[in-house]
Amino acid sequence: MKSMTERTHATIAIALALATLPAPMTRADVPLPKGADELIQGALDKVVPVMAAAIDLANREAKSDKNFVVLLKELKKYGFGSPVAMPPWANKPEHEDHEDPEPEDLTEEEKQEKERKRLEMIEATRKRVGGQEINYFKEIDKNGDTKTDAEEIATAIREYLVFELHDDLINVDGDKDGKLSLREYALSVPARGEIGEDGVDWHQREHFLEEDKDGSGFIELGEIMGRHVEGLYKRALRCLLMFQLAGHDKDGDGKLSREEFTAIAEGTDAIYGKIFAEGESLDISNAYARLFWVPSPALEKLVKR
Repeated sequence: MKSMTERTHATIAIALALATLPAPMTRADVPLPKGADELIQGALDKVVPVMAAAIDLANREAKSDKNFVVLLKELKKYGFGSPVAMPPWANKPEHEDHEDPEPEDLTEEEKQEKERKRLEMIEATRKRVGGQEINYFKEIDKNGDTKTDAEEIATAIREYLVFELHDDLINVDGDKDGKLSLREYALSVPARGEIGEDGVDWHQREHFLEEDKDGSGFIELGEIMGRHVEGLYKRALRCLLMFQLAGHDKDGDGKLSREEFTAIAEGTDAIYGKIFAEGESLDISNAYARLFWVPSPALEKLVKR
């Protein structure tokens, strides 16, 4: 049995050994892939002016310098933070176009139970995504003073993109070639079916093919960044659009009819047809959630810049 002195000396030796170990690497220590800084700057140039314009519109009538608080308060009038609209994939059969067909021997009760779980998952997704919008905006106000400006917005967006770049590329790029193979990509996407000989399932493969925009067989830096920048840009455009919608409500009923919606700009009739059922109006009080999945090219047509 070791004496107290021996144990003390051993403890000191361990502490000294640990003190000489290099500090764990943080995200900041890992260099970004070549070209990432230029893509991030391009994202800032695209997104920050739109978000700043939305904040300006939200605060134009407010007698307060707490412009960030005003922005969030005003956005809530348009359904910000509420469960978003049904996602585009909600009505697509779960096993469409992949290798794991639904078992043919399911009883009617089992089919109903499966459908109930699917609908529960969709509803949970709608609520989660709506809540994430609030969390995103909280991250913008870095110093917590309830005010923000273009510089603070840019800082928050840059930190967000760097974080996502680590998660989506740097941490799973096993051979460090700056792009992801299917196997590498699958490390960050959960499997939902039987794993094939190539080590991935239908769910991982479908997501990979969707993100491999150029069909190269790899997901490159630009494709990864493009997805995140699209999300940021859509969010900024939605914010700006919310403060312009009331001006298109000609009869003042709090809704945009098809006639009012399609009068916003040329080409919006096709946008209406993809979002709404015939004769349906856009409830302005829920417009943020209702237009959540609208892609940026369509939002650009709706926004007056």
